[in-house]
Amino acid sequence: MKLIFAVSLLLVISGLSAAQATSPNLAPTDTINLTGAWSLDLKASNFGDAKAHLIYDSLTLVISHQGPVLKISRQMARKKKTTTQELTYYTDGRGETNPTANEGKLESKTSWWDKLIIIKGTSETPMGGDVVIADVTEKWELSDSGNTLIEYTVTGPFHNKFRNLPPFGGDKVTKVFRRRG
Repeated sequence: MKLIFAVSLLLVISGLSAAQATSPNLAPTDTINLTGAWSLDLKASNFGDAKAHLIYDSLTLVISHQGPVLKISRQMARKKKTTTQELTYYTDGRGETNPTANEGKLESKTSWWDKLIIIKGTSETPMGGDVVIADVTEKWELSDSGNTLIEYTVTGPFHNKFRNLPPFGGDKVTKVFRRRG
């Protein structure tokens, strides 16, 4: 009787392990690799109301993707001046802190969901003697051809760290990147 129970338990555990192995949140590392240089396609992107306030004329991502580690060199150019930021994301959910494009920081956790990279976190940006805080969700999607990377970002609502103001606004941005050479 104990032997039958032990074998049954072993089969149940094996079944659970197999189910976890096919779970949609596991990284499809054998099929998706973002390594390469990616240039922002300003015309195909949608910045909503924020397009008039862009802090760059061009944006290039140089990505090194090895296992759960995404290392990104973000190169932003504005009026012939280029600023580079180094970012690291861990798709195994361990968490990271990266600079934002507007001199703030983003504390986040990154994971796979099927073929999407999901980044959820909180940004803090110094502004006028205060700090503006917002929830941020990014979803990165690689096209079937592997030549287009789309980054969907939802930010907000915004609130202040030191002033007691009600939450305000939010942004929805879609950035379309094209793989270079």
